[in-house]
Amino acid sequence: MNAVVVVVGGVHPVEVTGYRLEGYHRPLGGEGANLTVVCAPTAVPAPVLTYPPLGAPGTVRFDDDLVLFGYLAGVDVSADAVQLRIEG
Repeated sequence: MNAVVVVVGGVHPVEVTGYRLEGYHRPLGGEGANLTVVCAPTAVPAPVLTYPPLGAPGTVRFDDDLVLFGYLAGVDVSADAVQLRIEG
């Protein structure tokens, strides 16, 4: 099974498993890479939803491959899903 795993660092690192990777953008000519990982609301600890550690270092892996190293740039929450935006 393919798994998208986001690890957000900081004082207390948090690991979240997502089910979809969206909007991957590779850097060209000085641009930054970015992507969105979509997770079930129950996959994300409540403190991250309430007070997301924006700017904390983060990595995104697909299976065992490193896709992106960057920082947590945004968290969007709905009843159906949580979207974690990572920029690098």
